[in-house]
Amino acid sequence: SKTARVLKELCGLSITRGGLLHLFARMGRKLTPAAGALHTELLAGPVIHSDETSWWVNESASLWVHAGPQVTLYRIVAHRSRATFHETIAPDWRGVLVSDCLSVYDTATVLQHKCYAHHLRAVKTAAAAAHDPAAWIGPVHAMLKGAMRFKEEQHTLTKEERAGRRRAFDLLAHTLLTQPRADPAEERLRVRLDKQRDHLFTFLDHSAVEATNNLAERELCPAVIARKLSCGHRTAAGAETWALLSSLVRTCARRATDFADFARPALLLAPSCPGG
Repeated sequence: SKTARVLKELCGLSITRGGLLHLFARMGRKLTPAAGALHTELLAGPVIHSDETSWWVNESASLWVHAGPQVTLYRIVAHRSRATFHETIAPDWRGVLVSDCLSVYDTATVLQHKCYAHHLRAVKTAAAAAHDPAAWIGPVHAMLKGAMRFKEEQHTLTKEERAGRRRAFDLLAHTLLTQPRADPAEERLRVRLDKQRDHLFTFLDHSAVEATNNLAERELCPAVIARKLSCGHRTAAGAETWALLSSLVRTCARRATDFADFARPALLLAPSCPGG
């Protein structure tokens, strides 16, 4: 492999591809407690951003990323289902889940917020197809943009002013989204937003919650690059090791912590033992 060749040429270390795989597997076993601590810390936070992409583990699979304020956790699963999602985040978790509108997330947790970037793209698509986009889609677009501005400005308002404007958004959404539209493009957008109306303004009620799911999408990028370079994994064990180590590496990067320094205490040489 390229890694083995680089180690040979630059460091004089002779190691086979199989040797590297065994090395990573041993490292993964030793760092399993640290990865478990990441999961615990993720669930202890006020918000989790989740996103997903396709993967390959000797057949079609999926990769999930769950990102908190200072934690990134990758999970590779055989099936992208609510059951596999709940293996990481239980249905009674009390924080805010930020995601796109994938049906797997519907009722998956108690509190949710749906990404405004996805909503605004849907608004743009509807406007391009609608007969008169200014008549109804224009006010819908203004409502979403207004909510984002309110999020930025609400700290400058009194408690009464914040409460009044917050109620106004709920009333406006009810007015705009509950009556069916004759224009097919408008109706598709209305159905989408009305389905998510309970989650439309959650980000206004929780200071740690952003309007978009950009955090999860950013944390997905390193995994997508790795997938393109490696084409996935041949075994479930290899996929699990990759997800574990990548979670720790990415979390260290977000915390400006050197991964080698972080991992060194767990990897110090010790007398051999079964499974070590």
